[in-house]
Amino acid sequence: MAKYSLKEVEQVNGKIKYFKLEIDGRCQFDEFCQDIQRDGNLTSELASIYSIMNSQANLHMLPKTKFRDITPKKSKNKEYEFKKGSVRIYALKDAVGNIIVYAGKKGSQSIDMARFRTIKLDYLNSIK
Repeated sequence: MAKYSLKEVEQVNGKIKYFKLEIDGRCQFDEFCQDIQRDGNLTSELASIYSIMNSQANLHMLPKTKFRDITPKKSKNKEYEFKKGSVRIYALKDAVGNIIVYAGKKGSQSIDMARFRTIKLDYLNSIK
């Protein structure tokens, strides 16, 4: 079984805390951000995502084009998608705050959502 840990996201400040999920010491979100910064073509979209997260952390209402609830029916844990251009960030709501679980691009959205939900279920089962 994978070992999960949470690390606070320093770029997001507000009433709601944000954490990124580490799996066996690796954080998929950090790796995604490093790839974007290395490529350089989506850095402004990533910066906008942090701005959207800051707004949400300070309890501001956001349009569905930037932030939406993607929780399946009958699910107990809230799921969120942050989006800007082709960048997608998937998070879940937990007792500690919002946890960034997975990140991807618009072109691989359906695969990324499936992977996000698999990781989410494994994480939630590990903390029971």
